[in-house]
Amino acid sequence: MPRDGLRGIVTRNLKNVHWQAFDIHGLPNLNGCLEGKEFWVHCVVTTDFHARVPRSLAGWFKRRGATRGRIFVFIERTSLRGAYRGSQEVDELWILDGRYASYLTASLKKLPKRAVIGVWDGGPRGWDWQAIRQAIVCAR
Repeated sequence: MPRDGLRGIVTRNLKNVHWQAFDIHGLPNLNGCLEGKEFWVHCVVTTDFHARVPRSLAGWFKRRGATRGRIFVFIERTSLRGAYRGSQEVDELWILDGRYASYLTASLKKLPKRAVIGVWDGGPRGWDWQAIRQAIVCAR
């Protein structure tokens, strides 16, 4: 699934958010405004515990974070299906504090606890969108 797949899932399920999508190198995929709070989201899809953001984007996140901007990385971790793949299906949403985007050179399992805002499983229908919304509003 391309990143637009996750971007579409996020914009359809987080209601009453003013969204602006971007396809510009060096910027996150989405800018949103919710309850008077502006935030940026970069969407990534991975089939394992390794998710990457471009180096230029990690730098952008670091600079924006230094000014106390609200920045997030939404990572969909999903299993590959097929005869040679594991039989257990996975479809998780990880939300990370974007200030830690440069840590994504390591496994998601090795991120500092303070970097992970939340993890939801069960696919988009099982993800707790109300809790996700609250996490965005309450972050810093």
